[in-house]
Amino acid sequence: MSNDNSKFTSITNTFNLLERIISDVKTAKNIDISFFEDQKRFAHLDLPHESIVPMSLNCWKHYADEVLPNGWKSLDTLRKRALQAIIKKNKQKETSRGSKKDLQRKLDESDYLAQSYLNDILRFSEQYKHLLEICHIQARNDADFAGLFSRHLKRYANIDVTLSVINGKKTKDE
Repeated sequence: MSNDNSKFTSITNTFNLLERIISDVKTAKNIDISFFEDQKRFAHLDLPHESIVPMSLNCWKHYADEVLPNGWKSLDTLRKRALQAIIKKNKQKETSRGSKKDLQRKLDESDYLAQSYLNDILRFSEQYKHLLEICHIQARNDADFAGLFSRHLKRYANIDVTLSVINGKKTKDE
């Protein structure tokens, strides 16, 4: 019987805690908000200083239906509203768009993105160079491919001196 009483108390205290969080988000500063993200985690909420004990989700639903006027649905609705209040408060804490921290963050992101693009260009350049070497080998053995490859080099390779393949050797086109 005392176990049931502690669970009833836990449900009531959770309901009161959620109402306090909705009215003043600062009351949730010591609580991991991941507990509010889904029902299963919410059921495992363990706050001994608030007399809230973890239970299985089915127990939470059963005891909430017995203790609260609107049952589990009202508790779940409050959980969602508390989570939204916490998220809204956290977004307000973020830096404003014109602040020095925000501008520095954007600059860092831009630098990272630029470096990422440069790394990709370098990687693609190395891969293209390797592909050209393979094509040179193929062009030595296939006259039809040699003509197509020569046109490709003239159009896309961006080489000052265009190379062609004649009799298995690279020579300069003149």
